Amino acid sequence: MVETWIVVADGGSCRIFGSDAALSSLAPVKTLKNKHHVGDHRGVSARGHDSSHHAIETKFAAELAGEIARAIQAKEARDILLVAPKRFLGDLLGALPKAAADRVTGRVPKDLTATPPHDLAARLREALSENHDLH
Repeated sequence: MVETWIVVADGGSCRIFGSDAALSSLAPVKTLKNKHHVGDHRGVSARGHDSSHHAIETKFAAELAGEIARAIQAKEARDILLVAPKRFLGDLLGALPKAAADRVTGRVPKDLTATPPHDLAARLREALSENHDLH
């Protein structure tokens, strides 16, 4: 069993890494794409956030929450660190079943989806040291 799953996501994709609690190194576990996501726009127009785009991202958050819950139940991961832009992080937290939500040991409200894996562990340690919403 991997000690910690680091879930780095936004509304279009997700990278999941395994690590120890100290984030000394990250091992890729899986990559997920939002199959309903079209294009690379972030759903923002001159009038504000596009509600249909947000609905697509909310559906992806629910799918991702299901994957996290499955991993917790199968004992593939003990703890979860969520890293996502603030809005998607809220959607993801809202979609997690209680048993999985209880395993979330940290939240980093940042978009680190484009951060190369070799830089990610250091960026996460830095973000966590800034006392983002930790349990």
